[in-house]
Amino acid sequence: MEDRTTAKPRLFVTGDTHGPEGYIRRFRKESFPEQKTLSREDVVLLAGDFGAVWDADKRYMPPDCQYLKYSGETHRKDLPHGESEMEKDCLDWLAEKPFTVAAVPGNHENYDRLYKAYPLVPFGGGAARKIRDNVYYLERGQVYTLAGRTVFAFGGARSHDISGGILRPSKCGNWEDFRKALQEKKAGYFPYRVEHVSWWEEEMPDQADMDRGLKTLDENGWSVDLVLTHEMPDLVVKEYGFNPDGLSQYLGDIERKLSYRFWIGGHYHFNSEFNTKQKWVLSHEGEEAAKACRSLEYILYEQILEVPQQTP
Repeated sequence: MEDRTTAKPRLFVTGDTHGPEGYIRRFRKESFPEQKTLSREDVVLLAGDFGAVWDADKRYMPPDCQYLKYSGETHRKDLPHGESEMEKDCLDWLAEKPFTVAAVPGNHENYDRLYKAYPLVPFGGGAARKIRDNVYYLERGQVYTLAGRTVFAFGGARSHDISGGILRPSKCGNWEDFRKALQEKKAGYFPYRVEHVSWWEEEMPDQADMDRGLKTLDENGWSVDLVLTHEMPDLVVKEYGFNPDGLSQYLGDIERKLSYRFWIGGHYHFNSEFNTKQKWVLSHEGEEAAKACRSLEYILYEQILEVPQQTP
């Protein structure tokens, strides 16, 4: 058995879990047997849509949405952070795991509660939202040192499942008008979401987030071991067949300038490896520069990938 007093911390990465059912299945001992020898110094990164903070509690909603009857009515007031009983039980199960979980937020997170109910605490040389003693959400645009590796974190993405539009309770004003509008949405043919219940505009970063990210990379000499995002850079998005948006273009600008070994994102619900940075270097800087470029990009879903101890 490995001597944990001398072993280097291990770093793993996985993709979307979308709440308790997903992360419990992902982190069972049968699914993740490596945990038997791990400690809190070992870190599992999660590339967005963790869903650890999801259940709606109207106490954390804007005042003009607090008429919603089905949001938080069943939550006990003695439970912390607006958690439902099931959510608390599942997070307590995760808190008993020997390793540390650090996630970037995706597009499916309850940002009302994430930003209002959970404190920002020092973590890994930066600041993060503490959910449990070993469970954290990483802030956009910060560099952390985790399991001996430098990690640039930048969560967020635009939801793809909203072609039926966003129902905004603040525009309805009362429960009866909201109920009627909800029935109209349910009668449609396209997926929709409800603002402050299943969709939040904070899924996309604002200019302050983007400015912070560039400033942080300046301070770190535009060199990190690993980039953890939910959305991917525009070169990867194009290779997968999607149209880039403002966030993927922002990440693409970073990708072309940044020195990194691995770039890992989620969002797309499959597992694949790309070498878009190497291809770009080949076309813009030539064959010799491309040979020296060791950068790789991964989209992860259910796979749990271990990051090598040594990054050339």
